[in-house]
Amino acid sequence: MRIEEIDIRAAAKYLIPAFCLVVVLIYLFVRAIVVRYLFAQQHAKMSDKAIQMRGGPGMNPPPTIVRKTDLYAKLNRHQRKLHAHAEALFQHKKFRESAQIFESIGFQRKAVDVLEHNGFIDDAAHVLLRMNLLNRAGVLYERNGRYDKAIEFYAKENKLDLIGKVYEKMAWKDYRFYREAADFFLRAGLIDQSLAALTKIVQRDEIMRICLNAKRFDFLWNYLHIPHNAAAILPQLNRKELETLLEPIAPTPQVALVFSSWLAYYPKADLFGLVLVKLSADQQLATILWSSLSDHTVGLLLPLVGQLQPPLQSGVASVYTHVLAQLGKEVASLAFKESPRQVA
Repeated sequence: MRIEEIDIRAAAKYLIPAFCLVVVLIYLFVRAIVVRYLFAQQHAKMSDKAIQMRGGPGMNPPPTIVRKTDLYAKLNRHQRKLHAHAEALFQHKKFRESAQIFESIGFQRKAVDVLEHNGFIDDAAHVLLRMNLLNRAGVLYERNGRYDKAIEFYAKENKLDLIGKVYEKMAWKDYRFYREAADFFLRAGLIDQSLAALTKIVQRDEIMRICLNAKRFDFLWNYLHIPHNAAAILPQLNRKELETLLEPIAPTPQVALVFSSWLAYYPKADLFGLVLVKLSADQQLATILWSSLSDHTVGLLLPLVGQLQPPLQSGVASVYTHVLAQLGKEVASLAFKESPRQVA
């Protein structure tokens, strides 16, 4: 039998593309292996870094949260059947029956989740009550907008601060609840939260009382920056309280402006004398004070210069005599020049 000769040129037309295809396939195969290897290495590095961020190997790990798999591993054969039945009931939207079974096999958290997420808030709270977790029941009611029930259970646990926060949320719709919020915050010893709630309903007298009793003159100072508050509260403070209020304040140009507004609302000798002494160490501040006062207020204050008790020291009076003369207020300058002087 005679074998025909193969035409190499004709065969090359098919062999070369086939060879190229094989090379491409080999390249893709090798590339896939390399990519998988590099990905595995990167994943390993990220895992090591995560371990180091959690404290590194050998460190005491933080306590783990008990999860379903942890509890499930402890169930006996009968309980696992009940668990599977509860899951089936859940899939058929029989949430109460499902939660009851979960609770019976120790999956109380699962039972609460099933009930809460499907609108059975009271049933979920009863599960927590059977566990004697009254505070958690209050949290559940608060989370679901049942504020009256939340307050009821917080009260049983004497959680006055949490009751105050609930009333604060209720005040978003009715501002009058800020009154209750402030009372409970105060009973819980949370002075700042109580004062913040009272500012919402402009309870100036109550704010003043709490600030004086708790010696929160820093809060009262900031509160009196508002003109209407200053006009209402300053007349109720005696000289000792005014001294305590002004004593820790560092004189600044802004403070001088605040004092000028206070004197406009309360042009009385006690406050006037304390302000004069406070600003006398800096002629620039004294200048800001007098240049900010209206002619009407200046007219009310000048007769008080000779009535100040105790009288101004010579150095203090001289400062204002000089400042007023520079401002062209000769009459006012004369009042200080002729005022009684305190013996040093």
